[in-house]
Amino acid sequence: MPHLATQSAPGRSTRLHKRPTAGQNQPIRSLARLAALCVGSLLLTGCGGSVSGPLAEVTGQVTRGGEPLEGVNVMFIPQDGQGAPSGAVTDNNGEFRLTHSDGSPGALLGSHRVVISVSGEEPPPPEAGSRPARQAPAPEYYKQAEVSAEEDNHFLFEVPQGTSRYRTS
Repeated sequence: MPHLATQSAPGRSTRLHKRPTAGQNQPIRSLARLAALCVGSLLLTGCGGSVSGPLAEVTGQVTRGGEPLEGVNVMFIPQDGQGAPSGAVTDNNGEFRLTHSDGSPGALLGSHRVVISVSGEEPPPPEAGSRPARQAPAPEYYKQAEVSAEEDNHFLFEVPQGTSRYRTS
């Protein structure tokens, strides 16, 4: 790119860049498109993109008061911060089978923080003259789990009995 030199202090020069003409900024646009393409590819593959270790099959059940819970989100997040999480949603028997974020069955070996998010029921219909009930955010419960290559990775998680999550104010 052409530049002009000016004297700013004795013995030092400063470069002033001319504004590029229509044909000169084409490499900049190409570079910007390439950078946007790279960022977009990273977003599509997700954070953690690769497995970064061996996986093991993980199954389990979530219950409350001994009764299975359907529609509960279960996520296993590696404790060391290395690698992507695995997750599942419980079926009508409260059972789940984890899938790694890359689509492979299972979870990374090692210690995990388990996040159990119990979805709520629909709020009751409002009574005449009252405000509709607002549903509080789904409660989350935190557990620990160790995924092993040598042992059965079947986990039973009991979540505590909750109170009503609906507010009318």
